[in-house]
Formats: sequence, structure tokens, C-alpha cells
Amino acid sequence: GSSVGGDRNTDIARMANNVKGRFEMKGFRALGVVLEFHGNDVEEGIRLYEASTINGKDVKKYGLEESDYDLWRGSTKLAGKKLLRFDTAGLQHMFGDVSISGYASLWKVGGAVDKKAELADSIARESAVTHF
Repeated sequence: GSSVGGDRNTDIARMANNVKGRFEMKGFRALGVVLEFHGNDVEEGIRLYEASTINGKDVKKYGLEESDYDLWRGSTKLAGKKLLRFDTAGLQHMFGDVSISGYASLWKVGGAVDKKAELADSIARESAVTHF
């Protein structure tokens, strides 16, 4: 179950631009999920944000939003940068599933990731699992 406000470590684990999130995006791709939001590439959005080419409001165009957590690279805090997470509209668009209520709901039994895995062939499934 999810708690209101959530567990800090669980929240941090559900980000797009940390190590775990980057692996999960590879897994999504292996399952055939196109990581774009209305023609805007999610990973490009992350790159542009981290390079300060776009700001925290602009990431919305990429199906992302800033979290409350500072972005670190190793032991260096990146000034003014936050961990990014997929917003609900972005997830619904990428997975083609309006029942998605947030990142945690992707992973529930019978959720969007399960559905994509059922549609994928065994090679794609095995590839995806190595990233999750």
C-alpha cells in the first residue's frame, strides 16, 4: 500500500533522472514503450533540464515534473536542480493507459508494466527485466 506523503526513500526511488530511473526507462523501451510526450523525447527533456537549457516548468512538455529532492551527481549537489519524475499525464500518454494514477501504479499486478510485458515477446521481456 502507499502512504500519504510517502516514504522518502520510496519517493526518491521513483525518479526519472537517477540511476534507477534511467534503468527503468531502458526497461520500458524494451517493452515497446515510446518515451515521448506529445512528440517531445523524455530523455532529451532530462538532458536539456540538467544542462540548464530548459527550466523546471518547461519539463512539463516532456511528461516530467520537478520533485522536492535536490539533484546530486556523486557527492556534488547541482545548484537549483531537482530530481525529476514522470507526471501522471506523461505516464498515461507513454503507456496509452488513462487508468494510471502515478508512477507506483505502473508496477501493481495487472498494471501498465504487466500489460506491456504480456504483449511483449519473451526476448523483450527478458531484456526489460534486466533493467528493472
